[in-house]
This record gives sequence, structure tokens and C-alpha cells, in this order.
Amino acid sequence: MPLGVAKWEAQQVKINQQGQITLMETKAGHVSKMMLNLIRTGGKFNAKVYEGTPSQFSVAKPIYDCFIQLDNPDRDWENRSQVLNISGTLFFHYFNEEIPGNI
Repeated sequence: MPLGVAKWEAQQVKINQQGQITLMETKAGHVSKMMLNLIRTGGKFNAKVYEGTPSQFSVAKPIYDCFIQLDNPDRDWENRSQVLNISGTLFFHYFNEEIPGNI
């Protein structure tokens, strides 16, 4: 609009979301096994995002029809003390549901 006036228009609610994810392999082979299981089951999964930890959380938010697009891992293969981090993008549907916590 003239003179820098901005105006927002009401839009349909957006339930498809995406965001960064990093998988940290703290035990050898766990991330690889998880990825193989995802491939076997069609690549999609449901999950919960916790505010806290899975055993002690204030609220959990379920996300649905998730799938992951991974980037190439950056790892120093000669450094055996470095934890393998695999980063990528998580695509999911979020309906603003909340599960009450236990703390």
C-alpha cells in the first residue's frame, strides 16, 4: 500500500510444517538401524515433541506423517571419539494438539 503501509489478510491455517533436525548417534549403529526401519515401513512415522524429557515433561505435542530428508553427514572418520551427527529437514503435520505432562 502507499507510504509503506502493510496489511495482513486472513489465511487458511497451515498444518504442514518443516524444520531442522539432527540425529546424534550415541551408540554405534542406532541411527542406521532407525533409517533402515523407516525405509522398510514406507518412510513415514508419527512422533511426539516433548517440552522436557520423555520421562519428565510439562507438555508433549504430537506430530503426524513425518518424514526426513537428510544431508550428507560431516564426519572425521579418523577421529573415533567424535559422535556422528546427521542433519536434515523434518517434514510433518501439526494440529496444535497438546498432551498434558507429568511434572
